[in-house]
Amino acid sequence: MNAEEIVAKIQQHATRRDLRLTLHAHQEMVEEGILLGEVLQALAGCQLLEEYPDDRRGPPCLVLG
Repeated sequence: MNAEEIVAKIQQHATRRDLRLTLHAHQEMVEEGILLGEVLQALAGCQLLEEYPDDRRGPPCLVLG
């Protein structure tokens, strides 16, 4: 999957509100006062910065939103 396809997939999931947050992510959001709507908005317009295809948990990536 190329960068454009990855971003499109992330944006589709954000628009449909179809995502799962880890407990750690939720805790960080609470500590920083970040609302779920803000995360979804950021993901809906994100840019791919880095990919980590060899991660043992699956292919995560770093995005800027």
